Amino acid sequence: MKKVLLATAALVALTSTAHSEEVTWITGLPGGGYAANAKDGAARLEQRGHTVTIENRNGSDDITLAACQAAEDGSLVVWEAQLDALYKREINDGCVLVEAATSKMEYAMLFFPPDSRNRKLSHLDESDVVLVGKVGSGAELTNRNMAEIEKEHGRGDDWSNAERATGDFRRATSMATRGTISAVMLVGTISNKDAIRLIKAGWRFGELWDKDINDLKWGSRPLYNSTKITFVVDGKKHTNHVYEVPSLIGTTEAVEFDHTDLFDDIISAAVR
Repeated sequence: MKKVLLATAALVALTSTAHSEEVTWITGLPGGGYAANAKDGAARLEQRGHTVTIENRNGSDDITLAACQAAEDGSLVVWEAQLDALYKREINDGCVLVEAATSKMEYAMLFFPPDSRNRKLSHLDESDVVLVGKVGSGAELTNRNMAEIEKEHGRGDDWSNAERATGDFRRATSMATRGTISAVMLVGTISNKDAIRLIKAGWRFGELWDKDINDLKWGSRPLYNSTKITFVVDGKKHTNHVYEVPSLIGTTEAVEFDHTDLFDDIISAAVR
């Protein structure tokens, strides 16, 4: 009986490690939402017998560049990034990354200083400067991507020629007072602290909408889906048009087709 139990235990141990892989989870900088998801996801992959190393990168653009390089090198990776970063890699670099799950939904939003006459994206032109957060931020990627789409696939409206400035969103009011910026674009949820701070400081929640952005499809749906959201700040509602910016967790085509057990484990680790 003892021999049977030992043999069974050995078989279970062999089965649980038969498909063990060394994986790198490419994520955002420490302290951010992506990094927290990577820590949780890596733990779930390790529960399934894999060895996981977390690699921190500066935003979705950098994350997807690293994932594409890993695919070229034959490394096994998991990544989390904005959908528009995947679009950029496929269209600009010919690198196709494979999604496993949707991790969160955020929104691209536009704000104008209290004394600004501007109310919508179409009011901007080449004389304006839009603050898009720190270098590598989701807003920087989305703003740059939208401007490129407008110039390459649209009518080249004046707003696409507005300059972009990088910096901490907490400096927005002082930068606007000094006259160095004329708008803020950020990517976040309706509980985003920077957005709420701006509204409390008197900034106007502006309209982020453009026909050419609406019309661009990637696959069967718009790359940027237009919708409306409402902030409720100090009992007052602030509603306007925004664009959905989903984040996904995924891997490479090689993992999907050549490491099917790992791919299944990534889906299980990503879906919560």
